[in-house]
Parts: sequence; C-alpha cells; structure tokens
Amino acid sequence: MGTIQTIDNVDNTGTLYEDVLIDLYGADADIMLTNTKFLRVNILKAIKNFVQHEKTICIKEFSTAPIMTYATNDKFNFVNPELTTDLVIIPQAFHLADINNVIKNMTHKFPLVLEALNTDSVTKEMWDNYLDSIYTSYNDSETEVHKIIIEDVVSLLQKWNNIDNQQQKDMIKAYNAEFNISYDTNTFWQEPLNLISKNYWDKFSFVLTINDYDIYDDNVSDYLNVISEKYFNNGYFDEVVIKMNYFYWFDDFQKIVKWSEQNLKSALVSYRFDTIFTNDVKNRYFDETEATKYNDTLRHNTIEEELEMFQTRLPILTEKILTNPQTYGFELKNGYFGAEGNIVDLTLDSDKFNEYKDMACKILNLSPFTRQNDNFVRVFREPDKKIFVCIKH
Repeated sequence: MGTIQTIDNVDNTGTLYEDVLIDLYGADADIMLTNTKFLRVNILKAIKNFVQHEKTICIKEFSTAPIMTYATNDKFNFVNPELTTDLVIIPQAFHLADINNVIKNMTHKFPLVLEALNTDSVTKEMWDNYLDSIYTSYNDSETEVHKIIIEDVVSLLQKWNNIDNQQQKDMIKAYNAEFNISYDTNTFWQEPLNLISKNYWDKFSFVLTINDYDIYDDNVSDYLNVISEKYFNNGYFDEVVIKMNYFYWFDDFQKIVKWSEQNLKSALVSYRFDTIFTNDVKNRYFDETEATKYNDTLRHNTIEEELEMFQTRLPILTEKILTNPQTYGFELKNGYFGAEGNIVDLTLDSDKFNEYKDMACKILNLSPFTRQNDNFVRVFREPDKKIFVCIKH
C-alpha cells in the first residue's frame, strides 16, 4: 500500500487549472478539471494497454500546452519507461522564430514535429528554402527536427482542387513549374505535397493527418485514394495520423482500421486525441445517419455521456487498433498529465465535495498505475483538521 498523492495547501500556479481551464470555462473550471482528470486516466489506461501488448509506443504532444512532466519526473512512479513523450509537435511553425520560441521555453529538450509548410503560401521560398534552413539550423543541434506534418489533407486537397480560385491555381501552377511539372487540370493540385516529400524524404519524415469522418464519407473517397496511392504507396510519406473526433461509430471503428490495413501498404498509423474535457463543443455523432443507427438524433453529449464515452468506447478503439500492426502510437492534444492543479474551495459535506469525492475515488480505482490498497489523501484544516482518504480496492 502506498500514498499516491496528498493534497494539503493548494497552489495552482502554473497548472492546467489556472492557465487553461479558468479561461475556458470560468465558474465551471472545477467540474471541468475533475472531468479532465477522469478523461486522462482513461487515455493513460489505453496507453499502458498498448505498451503491454506492443512493448513500445510513440507518444507525440503539442507544444501549445504544458508537456507531460512524468516524462522526466519519477515522482509519479509509472514504472513503464516507455511511457514518455517521444516527440513534440509545433503547429504553424512557419518561421524559425516560431520554432526558437518553443525551444527556448521547453524545460527539457525533445525531438520536434513541425507544421512547417504554410499551405496558403506554396512557393519554393516558403517551402523548399525554408526546409533547407530548418535542416541546417537544427540537424546538428541538441533539438532535432524529425518530422514535417501537414494537417487535414482531405480538406486541403479539396481546396486546392478548386480551379475557380484563380490566384490559388496560379500559385500551385507556378510551384509545379519550378520542378518542370506542366499544368494538368486533373492532377495539378496533387503535386506540391508529392514534390516536397520526394525532394526532402532523406532529411525528414513526412506525416499527414486525416479525420475519422473522412474515412466514413463516400464523397471524399477519390481524395483518400490519392492520399494512399500517390503519397504513401508510390510516394514518400510514411505516417498518417487519424484524428479521433467521434467515438460512436456504429461499426466500433472497424472501417477506420480496415481502411489503413487495405489501402496503406507500409505506412505508420497514429491516432490523435483531445486531452481536455470539452463537453458541449462537439456533436455526439458525425451526422444524422450515424445518429439514426443508435435510434438517436444529432446532438451534443451530456457530461455523463462524455465521461462514459472515454471509459467504455476508448477501450474498444484500443482493442481494434491493436489488431493492426501498422499502429505506431498516439498524439495528445491540449496538454497531458503534468501539473493539472486541484480544486481550491472545497468544504466537507457539501454537494460539491460529494461530487469531487466520488470522482476522485473513481479515478484512483481506474488508474492503471495504482495497486490494491494504494490511497489518495486530501487534508482539510478549517475549522478543524480533518482528512479524507480514498483507498483502491
């Protein structure tokens, strides 16, 4: 038996609670903090299950939120050395100054993944010359750039395939002409990504992202075919990231795994999750058709449904992706399991405390890194000193 955490005097300086949740949710920050901790313990459980099955995992995090402190801090005693941050993603890293600012503020150095290509400014200067400067600046430095990521490629290709946008068409035609690619109405919009990855594959790994709903949308199948055949099977991209937006796909995610297995010959496949509880932001289902399969209507999750979703649906997804040898790891968006903070103004025997107590004990019992009889302690000092203890059974 061991004490996992003791909370006495609460200091939320520099925590997820103070720096992120209060700004996002105001008076609801307390409940959102507790719910976020619940969400994350289920993601941690999925990660541990993945590691136990595969003996390894690649974890990528975004630089726009505090990076996991357990990657370099042994106080959490998570046992598995594989459970560390492997790569840090810098979104919209369109200038060296953007990259340098992140590096300067990182307490520990990690290899980087950059969204370095500004897809609204496709030029040799902004693309090829910029990648040259990135490689020169960081290849021999303490912090290396390993991957270049392009976001939401289905939507991007749809936009570039609009021949009515003359300015955009001329921009892409001019870029293609730099590499002696003549204009073809049917394929000109496919070339920039193919060219840049072909020319720089020996310096960087190239990654693109698609959304889970792209795979279920028959209207974009032609774009998915371009992605799989031109960019992966006959091209120079080597990792695709599937962004998980909806957890209620009626087939239990089978089509997602099946698509990558059948259409990507040798690609790595990762999955991206939001790691902040965001109830009432996204719909429960992708569209009315999917909702109808559940005898439901298109709507938001309730708080209870969203909590249940991460406890019951995430294990189903984890089980499915473990059947696919292409699965590489997880991307974690919006910060992870670092200094999260704690609720301040709790009063024993209040409704707020009763809700907190139930969730804190549930989190302790769900955690994959606690053992039987481990305990969690919270100290109350007003008006008299009292101690609340939760023990894992």
